[in-house]
Amino acid sequence: MFISMPISPSISLAASQTLTQIVTAFIAREESALATSYKWPLTHHQLHQHLPITVAGANSFHENLDLKQKMTGLWATNPSYQHAIADYYVRVWGGIRGNKLGTLSAYAATIASGGTPNFHGIASWSKIATAADATSAAIFDARVAVSLNALQVLALREDQKGVLFPKLESQNKVIKRVGAQLIAAGKARGWEVLPKDKLFFSAYIELLKRATKSLSGSLPLARGEMVLFAMAENLASQAEARLIAGRP
Repeated sequence: MFISMPISPSISLAASQTLTQIVTAFIAREESALATSYKWPLTHHQLHQHLPITVAGANSFHENLDLKQKMTGLWATNPSYQHAIADYYVRVWGGIRGNKLGTLSAYAATIASGGTPNFHGIASWSKIATAADATSAAIFDARVAVSLNALQVLALREDQKGVLFPKLESQNKVIKRVGAQLIAAGKARGWEVLPKDKLFFSAYIELLKRATKSLSGSLPLARGEMVLFAMAENLASQAEARLIAGRP
């Protein structure tokens, strides 16, 4: 069934449909492998130093999925922990230590009041939004952006219009290098660009909702994002090879 509305007012219906089909197929294929593909360390003693949460799981994927669910519960039932959740998930778990506590507190307050922060800092504040409600929000960071752009490079003909997601800063050398290549390739091919405004996050979440609607079980949005995160370096390497092969 075709989608009747674009994911964003700035993106055409055709490009939205194609993007959704590409991401849906990829998540459906890779989601069952998350128990082995998703690797992000969760240090339990650090978690316990910051939050009254205990997580369970046989692997990194299940532990981190449980963490999202437990933080969402704590955010709702004990608002006094909201700033501590923001600090832990961004600076400790996420390793984004350059954020000032005041900035994180401002993000948390905006999200708690039902607002959306400005695009700048989305890799940080989307973590807080996810912690606040993992059923309706998901992380958007440099790896996710690279995966979304790389999937389109791999799936589309050069004359097909894609949807270009913005490049975010990354310490990962592969993500940093290929992220820039993907932006250049998308612009050269005339891809439609998602503007970096307050509507961006809702467009990203709408894409994930459509791409994960067939997943059964808890937190489908989170699992879709975790697929994109886990597979980012692999997709980046494949896309880089494709771009190199296509050069005259």
